[in-house]
Amino acid sequence: MSIAYRWIAGVLAINFIVDFQLHLLADESLDQLGIQATGNLKVSSNVVLRRAEQLFDTYDRTLSGINEVVGIRAGLSDLEIHRLLVRRHAITPSAHWILVAREDGQLAATSLSFPAPDLNISHREYYTAQADSWDAGLYIGPPLTDMWRAGRFVPTSRRITNDGGRFLGVAVAAVDPAGLANILSAQALPEGYMLRLFLRSGAALACLPDSDDCYTRDWSTTPLFSALLGRAAKGDVRGGALFGDESAFGAYTSSAEHPLVVTATVSESQVLAPWRQIARRYLAIGISSNLAIVLIAVFAYRQFQRRRKAVDALEEANIHLEERVASRTNELRLSEARARLFMNTATDAVVVFNQGRRIVEFNTAAERVFGYSAGEAVGRSLGILLPQSEAIEDIPVNRVTAEDESPILQTRELKAQSKDGREFFIEATVGCTENGDPALFVCVIRDISDRKATEEELRRVATTDALTGVLNRGAWTKRTEELIANARRYRRPLTLMSLDADKFKQINDTYGHPAGDLVLKALAKALNVRAGDIVGRLGGEEFGITLPETDAESAQEFAKRLLDQIRQCRVSDGEHTLSFTVSIGLTSLDCGGDDSLEAALKRADRALYLAKERGRDQFVRLDGDCVSPGAGP
Repeated sequence: MSIAYRWIAGVLAINFIVDFQLHLLADESLDQLGIQATGNLKVSSNVVLRRAEQLFDTYDRTLSGINEVVGIRAGLSDLEIHRLLVRRHAITPSAHWILVAREDGQLAATSLSFPAPDLNISHREYYTAQADSWDAGLYIGPPLTDMWRAGRFVPTSRRITNDGGRFLGVAVAAVDPAGLANILSAQALPEGYMLRLFLRSGAALACLPDSDDCYTRDWSTTPLFSALLGRAAKGDVRGGALFGDESAFGAYTSSAEHPLVVTATVSESQVLAPWRQIARRYLAIGISSNLAIVLIAVFAYRQFQRRRKAVDALEEANIHLEERVASRTNELRLSEARARLFMNTATDAVVVFNQGRRIVEFNTAAERVFGYSAGEAVGRSLGILLPQSEAIEDIPVNRVTAEDESPILQTRELKAQSKDGREFFIEATVGCTENGDPALFVCVIRDISDRKATEEELRRVATTDALTGVLNRGAWTKRTEELIANARRYRRPLTLMSLDADKFKQINDTYGHPAGDLVLKALAKALNVRAGDIVGRLGGEEFGITLPETDAESAQEFAKRLLDQIRQCRVSDGEHTLSFTVSIGLTSLDCGGDDSLEAALKRADRALYLAKERGRDQFVRLDGDCVSPGAGP
């Protein structure tokens, strides 16, 4: 073969190698864009699902609280239930309304008006789902048309039962779809990204972007609901595998607690738009390099005497070209990594840290939450955000991955500390941003102080008598059973006291129920007990007092002082000044022969009945078969 042919073959081989390298770089860029888009979709679907679960958990706690109050106090009037619903509605502002229906489906009360409309909802699915199943839990139904307001609502309901498990009715709350839509829009996704929140049945609860077609379309026949959810609770797909009618990247995740499914999709054309620009650059580089190689080869061939010099120059040009391509590729990777750090949760604080728990990035929301500027926080330990230095170990940095090699998000509830020393509760969700080294971790932080305060208020309302402020019957019973178990274990004395206002019905009939309420409040206030003693309203005008570490003789002295103190109480309703007395029944656990709460309460009630028979305003002690008289007027 002549030198000319060998030269041409060499030039073609070099061009092929350069073009092949550019092709590999273009494919790698394409893969990176797909990985980035899939990662963003997974994070978005997980964040939306987490927030939707939190919203429905709030409604679950609200309806469970109604069940506890109505179930324990089955004798509540419709007006009292209405007042309870108004209070629950006040701490659940995202609800359209809250209602309670009786066991026959007839409305008992609503949070919007009193009395409740004459309406029977026994045919409604959110009622039958609870009426037909004793353990249905929280029911979430497809959107319905609001019966009182224009627009749609998402029904949630819970079964109401008494302490014995008897079905009393159903508590229903109407969720404002705008709250669900806000969860989607809060992700601040670029145009073209689509988020949807579904029930497992395929009914759409919220869509971004919003459209009537999203709510009216039958999604249950799409691949997501007909096949994918049956195989895996979450995943990512390519093409039309989610809904079968679009070429897109997609991710979905479903809730283990509620029948919720979140999908996130973006069109393939939008994801690949940056790659097309990169591909055009690679094409220009390839054409330019090919022309350069050909020109150099022609020049070298014509100047054969300087062939070696021309070959060296060509090799040097190729080396510089590869370095420029590698440098540009590295810049693109760094740019993509930084873009992933500031993902679409801009309303939440985002802190990026490395394996050593040193802060790498600190966004604007984090500056607002913690009071540190980014310049003050970057480079410092995560310990500056926590009140105790050892608490830093609660921030996970293990790169746990699923079978598909995607990072698993880990969530913790922690106590945080701002720059000015203020402590507050946060929810921290941590995920690893890279599978290689060095590893970076993204921590999405949400201030949950308001939620904690709401939970504490719900616990207080669930255990406190609304009128008197003392424990309600259920809370008093639970705490007394614990004290009885402790007394039985350590063989310590314990006394139960049953107390009832004398002639309370006469007070109500003569001066009215508001005056009776004032008497009950004054009576509860007069029951000054020691730290560790338990006071509860058992119903009506009856109260129970648990006196741990108190034998019968000490309890009698306490009862005498209590009778004297109550005799001195005066109550004014603006027109009359009222005085009142009480009757008290005592029993001690160490004398009765049966140390169960039920038996002790029966003895205390019999002693109370004897005190009433003997003229009221006194106490009677009843232990086993013996009766001890108390102090009279």
